[in-house]
Amino acid sequence: MKLNGYKKLAFIGSLLLSGAGMADVSPFSSDEQVLFIGDSITHGGSYHKNIYLYYATRFPEKTIKYYNAGISGDTAVGTYQRFYADIAIHQPDSATIMLGMNDVARDLYLTQTQLDNGKQLTLDLLSQREAAKNRYLKHTRLLIEKLLKQGSHVVLIGPSIYDETAQLKKPAAQGINLELAKYAAALKQLAAEYNIEFVDFNRPMTELNRQMQIKSPAATLVGKDRVHPGAVGHFVMSYLFLKAQFLQGDVNQKQVASIEINANNKNEINTQNCPLVGDRLIKPDQIKFSCQQLSLPFPVKAEQQPALDLVPFQEKFNQQILTVTHLVPGNYQLLIDNQVIAQFSADELAEGVDLLSVTNTPMYQQAVKIMNLNDKRFKLSAKLRNVAHVRYSMLSKYPEVDKNDLAAVKAALLSHVEQSKDKPWYQYLLGQVNNYFKLLPDESKMREEIERLFKQIHQVSKTKTHHWQLIKVEPRAG
Repeated sequence: MKLNGYKKLAFIGSLLLSGAGMADVSPFSSDEQVLFIGDSITHGGSYHKNIYLYYATRFPEKTIKYYNAGISGDTAVGTYQRFYADIAIHQPDSATIMLGMNDVARDLYLTQTQLDNGKQLTLDLLSQREAAKNRYLKHTRLLIEKLLKQGSHVVLIGPSIYDETAQLKKPAAQGINLELAKYAAALKQLAAEYNIEFVDFNRPMTELNRQMQIKSPAATLVGKDRVHPGAVGHFVMSYLFLKAQFLQGDVNQKQVASIEINANNKNEINTQNCPLVGDRLIKPDQIKFSCQQLSLPFPVKAEQQPALDLVPFQEKFNQQILTVTHLVPGNYQLLIDNQVIAQFSADELAEGVDLLSVTNTPMYQQAVKIMNLNDKRFKLSAKLRNVAHVRYSMLSKYPEVDKNDLAAVKAALLSHVEQSKDKPWYQYLLGQVNNYFKLLPDESKMREEIERLFKQIHQVSKTKTHHWQLIKVEPRAG
């Protein structure tokens, strides 16, 4: 509860604070449409959902919308091919690009024993890897140029990690992450060439992963497949992106709100993101005031909590501090809007208490409502991305098929999936195709519901005035 009561940051926190691999990225502006372009890590991942939730709670006056343009298994080539149908239609004011995990052609890094079906490594392995990199950079360049031509602000993201060092059941291919680091370095050069922005996930995630594995060899920021981050990894990615936007310049997003009161002087009251409204009562044994909460805390879910030991998100982005000095010694009950919130001693209040850990405040509960709406929007968006996956990654391979003939479309898709019958991803692709036909009739309705949810989130996030009281609690007799 005390201001100095944060969990100690993990060993790597100081590195992440140093800005290694980072660059300034402009914060999103009000009324922007933001597009996150990528592969499966964007398609099914939550880093962009967290970024949007941060904006919805920290900047409730902004009417930002964002859209997921990730497709499982995609590459820069595939993304370029779907540009007009799946990216340009959103007319994004800002667009981020995070590709590379599939472009790197991970099969080119497998040892002979890891290759299935007796497939042989070719003698020109290094040239194949170089060709893969060249294809990636060529088509990333083309994507940049198309986005710039339509007036988008472009942010390149160095790809998240392939974990080849964790002690996991799945054998690790060696050299993939080093190659992804080279991809990130090339992206940084492209950003300089085109005068656009760049933030690297790969370098800080690699170093954080390394430090985690010093303590626990099986620890990883990604999943058992060594590729896809879970809730913790995506939270770290969100932090890295927000850090690049807000902690590289003069903008300091440390505090959601701050209230400092001298109980001996009614005129000595300072607030941040919480301007005073109306009358106040400031006495050494009683405090009453009202303020308008301009920002809300970011509610961290249980599955994201381990990430707080890895990156200083709470310390740097999510403090809500109440400090009251010169109170009469004793215990004080905090009420907000006549609701009992917590009890603190005069000494704790003088030192400063961080209300973030108190989840029954009206501000935190308001943020939870926004989070729940955002989760609902995210789930609908994921369904749309599943439709897009089939449409642009599978069906696009059969231009001769009449797209209005559902029987012909189904036959083509099932035939396509059967080509992967002996592959680990066969059941996934089959499920995607089956879901495609279930979801297709409701595609327009889902898009309309997402737009409605954007409006609802903006309404729920509107600032409110809250009434605060600190009342001295008399000790019980006897």
